[in-house]
This record gives sequence, C-alpha cells and structure tokens, in this order.
Amino acid sequence: MPYFYKWGLRMSEAVVSQTKKQQKEFLSNFGINSYLIKNCISVENSISSKKKQKFLWIGTITARKRPDLFLQATAKFPDEKFLIIGGPGRDNIYDEIKSKAFEMRNVKFIGFVPQREIFSYFEEAKALICTSESEGFPNTFLQAWLHEVPVISLNIDPDECICDHKLGFHSQSFKQLIKDIENISQNEKIAEEMGKNGKEYVMKYHNIEVITERYIKVFNQLN
Repeated sequence: MPYFYKWGLRMSEAVVSQTKKQQKEFLSNFGINSYLIKNCISVENSISSKKKQKFLWIGTITARKRPDLFLQATAKFPDEKFLIIGGPGRDNIYDEIKSKAFEMRNVKFIGFVPQREIFSYFEEAKALICTSESEGFPNTFLQAWLHEVPVISLNIDPDECICDHKLGFHSQSFKQLIKDIENISQNEKIAEEMGKNGKEYVMKYHNIEVITERYIKVFNQLN
C-alpha cells in the first residue's frame, strides 16, 4: 500500500467510510474507528418520460471492470440495444473493447462522456449493468436509481443494498447475470418497481442535503 496513503490515515483527525464493509476494514487493518457516511448525489435531476429501451454499461474501460463480460452478455440478446460508455484506463484495453463493440450489431460504443451529459443516457435506460470485479460504492449506481433505473450487478452490492431494498439484481455469476438481464428485458413491471425503489432509496439515504448534515456533525465533534 502506498506510503502516503498510510501517512494520510495516521495524520487524519477523522476518517469516513462509505460502507459498513469499509468501516470494518479500517478497524481490522489499521485500528481506525471511522465514521460511516454514505456517498451523496444531488436529487434535482428530474425523471424523463422517454421510453426505456437500452441497457447501459458505464465506467472507466479497464480490465478490472470487465467490459469484456458485458460484451459477452450482449451477444445473448441480439434484439436488445446496449450502450458502453467510458474513457480509457491505464491498462490499454480501450481500443480492443472498442473494436469488439463495433463488430456487434446491437452494441453502440459511446466512449468518454462528460459528467454533465451522462444523465441523458440514464433517461432511456432499462437497466445499468455492472461487471466490475471490485468497487467501493459506485456513483453510477446512484445515478441509475435517481432515474428509476434498476442495477444488474455481477459482483458488487455495497452492504447488500441492492438485495435488501430490491433495487435490481446481485447476480454473483455470469450465468445468473444473463438470467437477470432477461428478466428485466421481458418484465417491464419488475423493472419499473425496482426503479421506483431505487429513487426512494436515493432520496432517503444519499440525498446531498442529508449527507451534508452528517459531515457537519463530524466537523463539529472535531472542534
């Protein structure tokens, strides 16, 4: 682990964790009691009335995020539309993924999209698909739920929120991922219910106004 990361932890008056898992790891690995404060998102973006017609994959295009698995999954659904959005990472697989995506008739490779423009893609999304091997708490999950879009995640379910709050599917295997995509594809009612659950979850637990108050409480305790 980088020296400056450890040094920063030692010098900090307070450490904040995004999830209960991170909180436990700070304690077990560094002996640090951290404050649990979830990441936040502005809830001002309105829900669009556009027809939900595409599946999304969004993230930096690196091997750890497994965009190759997303492309394998899209091959199972020739009648569905898929978008892959993201800029290049450090491991130089961007061109390879881009080339493979252009060979597929049902996949559109968008590439990098500025943050201020990303919400327009969620407005037409049936679901966000996450194939990443590891994450903290992806901001793309919050962006999806804010727009009433369920998340289909292969490996990541921070503090089991997807399962506990019925915000989508935590597939845990590629075979189940295919089944979960099929479920959303064929059952508009389930997708709609999970999408509404997602909006309610974000408003209750990740609203920037709520999270700001929690940070203020931490800062006040340090004075």
